[in-house]
Amino acid sequence: MKIIGANRDDIYIEVTLPVDEDGEYAFDEKGKAIKGKSPVVLKFPRYDCLKREELKALEGRMDALGDDTPLSERIYGELQALLQDFVTPDVLELVENLRLAEVKQIADHVREVNKMTVGEFLASPRS
Repeated sequence: MKIIGANRDDIYIEVTLPVDEDGEYAFDEKGKAIKGKSPVVLKFPRYDCLKREELKALEGRMDALGDDTPLSERIYGELQALLQDFVTPDVLELVENLRLAEVKQIADHVREVNKMTVGEFLASPRS
C-alpha cells in the first residue's frame, strides 16, 4: 500500500469566492463572470491534512467560540478559525464580509469534503 502524502497539492480544498479582491461581486445575478473581475480563490488543507500543531491550534480556536455563541456567529467563526493560518488578513476580511448564505456554502462544502477519505476526495469530481 502506498500512502497518499498530506502535502499533495491536489488534496487541498479550493473554493472560489463570489467576490474579487476589493469585495465586489465577480459574478452577475445570473452567475456569469463580470468582465474585468477576478474572483478570489481560497486554497486550504482538509482537516486530516493539517499538521498536528495546526490541528491543535484549530481545535483551540473552535473551542474558544463557546457553546453560547449564536449559530450565525459560530458559522463565521469556525470558517475564520480554519482559514486564518492559510490566507492573508485581507482575504480573511473578505470572508468576514460575505453574506451568511455564502459562508454557509463554504462551511457545508468543507464538512462534506472532510467526510470523504483522501482517496475518495482524489477520485471525486471537482466543481
